[in-house]
Amino acid sequence: MKKLPYLVLLIRLLLGFVFVVYGVVKLFGGQYYYGDFVIDSKTVDGTFLVWSFFGWSKAYALFTGFGELLAGVLLLIPRTRTAGAVALFPVTLNITVMTFAFEFPGVKYASLTYTLLCAFLLLYDLPKLKLIFLSDAKTDALLRQLKPEELAEVSSPAVAAPRGKTLKRLVVAAILLPITLFLLNAAVASLTPGPEGKALAACAERGWKKDDLELKRSRYGGGTGINRQGFVMFEVKGATPPKFIRVEVNRPHSFVDWQILKVSEESAP
Repeated sequence: MKKLPYLVLLIRLLLGFVFVVYGVVKLFGGQYYYGDFVIDSKTVDGTFLVWSFFGWSKAYALFTGFGELLAGVLLLIPRTRTAGAVALFPVTLNITVMTFAFEFPGVKYASLTYTLLCAFLLLYDLPKLKLIFLSDAKTDALLRQLKPEELAEVSSPAVAAPRGKTLKRLVVAAILLPITLFLLNAAVASLTPGPEGKALAACAERGWKKDDLELKRSRYGGGTGINRQGFVMFEVKGATPPKFIRVEVNRPHSFVDWQILKVSEESAP
């Protein structure tokens, strides 16, 4: 297990960047739904239910964002990596249980992967974690066995990190570049508005007045920001029998705007 330093480094960087990004997104008001909502089990899926519930309390949203950000930063710092893994494991485990219980499409498998990777980091540092449970007497005895230079290294807050080779840095950069782009794409997806405005404009272009349309439902997936599919439905005010406008939308990635695929009339949602 101790012969896997490069693998441990890559896992630390991956988890650290992932949760730093997600933490920052939450702190800036992204990911959760903060608007008014009416929960209906027939029309609302588990994802919208969870995001609406968490977004109901701004303080709780900030708390979860700060927790993910702190754990991610601790993981990125070599000296605090163990503390970061300890702090992050219950976070990822809770997310995994939540995403499976509420049927988050796709995201549940990513969260399970994060939990398993975090568990691997804890297993890697198991000898270090065992020291937490030693008595004070045994801890003092172990410290007395250390040589002066070893004791200074343990107590010093600044420990020089070994120089990395150029090839190692290039490999790490090559791995982190697509990961960074993926996380940036997810962050932009969380911070940018949904397709409602674009759908309303598309209806107006086709002859429906904006003041005559009332938003009835808006559903779209793709929390990672890649190939987001969904639809927006408006009800025509005062129409008898009831008339609805369904706008199907798509967003290939977060660096382009929502695209209108189809606009159609329906007699019932």
